Amino acid sequence: MATGTDGKDTEKEAVSILTAAYIVDKQRLSMLWATESLDWSGPLAFTAALIHADGQKQMKHTMAFIEQEANEKAEEIDAKGEEEFNVEKGLMNQARLEVLRARDDLITDLLSEAKLQYKKGFLCIRHGEEEEEEEEEKEEEEGEEEEEEGEEEEAEEEEEEEEEEEEKERC
Repeated sequence: MATGTDGKDTEKEAVSILTAAYIVDKQRLSMLWATESLDWSGPLAFTAALIHADGQKQMKHTMAFIEQEANEKAEEIDAKGEEEFNVEKGLMNQARLEVLRARDDLITDLLSEAKLQYKKGFLCIRHGEEEEEEEEEKEEEEGEEEEEEGEEEEAEEEEEEEEEEEEKERC
């Protein structure tokens, strides 16, 4: 099983498998040499073919194992990459939602402030029209009243003017 990232453990395993196969084949070869007479060409050719076939089999097995390990590692990397992508995507969506909420709060505050200013402005305009009507009525009344009453009215007018100024300051 491959535990390292560079495949050293896999290479060690492959080398040990090939070494074991070589030792086993060497033992078989020595047994064949001992049992055969002077005809060395037959058993040697047969043994060499067996060694070659076993070596090919071991190589195919090792290559299949390495390929399987590489595929598993690639799947792990893909899964990890997908997970990281989803986490980053979630964080970006949260940031976008925060921005949208902040904009919504700002727009709501601006709207309520505008409504309040509109009401104040409307009241000030309306109050200004009422003041003009009251001033006209007062001028008519002043012309009809005598001078004694004029002094009292002047005091009242001053009080009213002060009240009007206070109301204008509020607007």
